[in-house]
Amino acid sequence: MNKKKILITGYKGYIGSFLKKNLKNVFTFKNLNLNKIPNNKSLKNYSHVLHFEFLIKNSNKNLIRNLQNMKKIINICKENKIFLIFPSTASFYYKNKKRISNEIKVINEYTLAKKKCEKIILKEYKKKNLKFTILRIFNVYGGTINNKYYINHLIKKFKNTKVKIKLGENVRDYIHILDLISLIKRCILLKKNGIFEAGSGKSISIKGISDILSKLSSKNHKIVYLEPNKTEKNYYSKSKISRTIKTFKWKPKIKLEQGLKDLINTY
Repeated sequence: MNKKKILITGYKGYIGSFLKKNLKNVFTFKNLNLNKIPNNKSLKNYSHVLHFEFLIKNSNKNLIRNLQNMKKIINICKENKIFLIFPSTASFYYKNKKRISNEIKVINEYTLAKKKCEKIILKEYKKKNLKFTILRIFNVYGGTINNKYYINHLIKKFKNTKVKIKLGENVRDYIHILDLISLIKRCILLKKNGIFEAGSGKSISIKGISDILSKLSSKNHKIVYLEPNKTEKNYYSKSKISRTIKTFKWKPKIKLEQGLKDLINTY
């Protein structure tokens, strides 16, 4: 049986690189350079586009560039009848730790770009020009300490016996990179249209993670929590994954404590 051929942008990024590394025996991946798009004839045997390339730094210039790239991707998918998988943001409105809207909460140019990209995708889907899966991905961790994600930053702090931490009451939902990769694999195979959340379904505070890291360490830490205790806005997040579990016959398997232990061992 021939392997599915997948186009991927952002193939050198955190998720893209792990995707290729862990699924190279299942799928054939080809880097899609949006600055030099190949002709349609060369794309006819590809079944999916995974659009992971996204400019993160907040600026109007990057906002415009991200939207331009999304339109290029849409055109490729429309012209070649290719299924789109797009990772979106998981920024929502909460009140007293309860989500009050499933609309993306715009807090900067990055989240605004993600929201606008979703609207472009949905517009083409309604016109029956496009098939897609959008994954609203929560906080990803694991696999490597060599990136700028917050958990990695926190682990490095615990090399010292005295640890100073701000925003200790911030609460987040963390999904291990390998659980996310297994979900993306299911998305490729099943090709379900819609917006789905990718998380653990659980949330934990920065203080909670710090307690786990201290327990896993052989050192006796003195943890000092500094002001501010939490961000004024966007201090809480928790995924709703029941629909994702049901649709893709998938569920996260790696518990946070085990994931942190494995990550510490790579450091």
